Amino acid sequence: MSKDEIIFTDLDLDGCCSYLVYCWAKQKKPKVVTLKVSNLREKFLGWLNNNKLEDYKHVYFFDLDTTEIQDLIDKKNVCIFDHHKTHKEEIYKNAEYYIDVNETSCSKLIYKYYNTLGSLGNLTTEQKHLIALVNDYDCYELKFPESNKLNFLFWYKNGNKLQNFINDFEHGFHGFTNEQNKIISYHFYKFKKLAEGLQLFECTLPIGGKEYKFVSAFAKEYINDVAQYIIDKTNRDVCMLINLNGKRVYYRKNTNVELDLGKFAKTISNGGGHEYAAGGELTETVLALSKKFVPLNG
Repeated sequence: MSKDEIIFTDLDLDGCCSYLVYCWAKQKKPKVVTLKVSNLREKFLGWLNNNKLEDYKHVYFFDLDTTEIQDLIDKKNVCIFDHHKTHKEEIYKNAEYYIDVNETSCSKLIYKYYNTLGSLGNLTTEQKHLIALVNDYDCYELKFPESNKLNFLFWYKNGNKLQNFINDFEHGFHGFTNEQNKIISYHFYKFKKLAEGLQLFECTLPIGGKEYKFVSAFAKEYINDVAQYIIDKTNRDVCMLINLNGKRVYYRKNTNVELDLGKFAKTISNGGGHEYAAGGELTETVLALSKKFVPLNG
């Protein structure tokens, strides 16, 4: 007997909010599996060892560039919502897809789709507020101070991140509780202390006929926030953070820089992401590149 539906979504703030927006639209909570693009094929193949897509009437993928698993998911019961610029939509012959590389978040993309269908007409101000905050963080405009705090809470509250997010914001954003504010304040203090103590390195790299000023450091936690702190402090074009233990590398760029980090990460790190923030594996290419960096003075 065919099961109803299953959702695969990115394990980050936007991916989890995308799932919640879908739940609001359909007024139900389908089975959900969280994935990361950094090990997408490996994890999805692991899921396929014990499951079949054909067992479900509908299979959704949210906020994931599924290009590398196209051969596994290009089926008529699959539907994909995404906004990554690295996503190649022409590869799908059977799956239904809504890929808008100009959209600022997947949550907003799904909201606009189902709102057009009339499924989200009864959203409260608090629910719309949550979507706006997640969108603000995902495109990193940070017009609202709560956006960054929301991301801190998402990553550093103990427990299952998706379930925590649903428990806390199932009815939208009503402000932070005293307990949530304590978690946010504690980790903001830890992040700031860590960022201020990092040794920084610099290098000018030619990419696509242009030169970019890179700044680099070694870090294994608070990645997004540390990278933005370093960008603000040094005013360099791109920050590259290396996690030796996790064998990962992360990139974030200054707002006025044209370089597409998603494509850059895909080229040298077997990774991907957004134009302004991306990540990937600590490849031999990245290690060779890191040897060009020298200590940053001042």
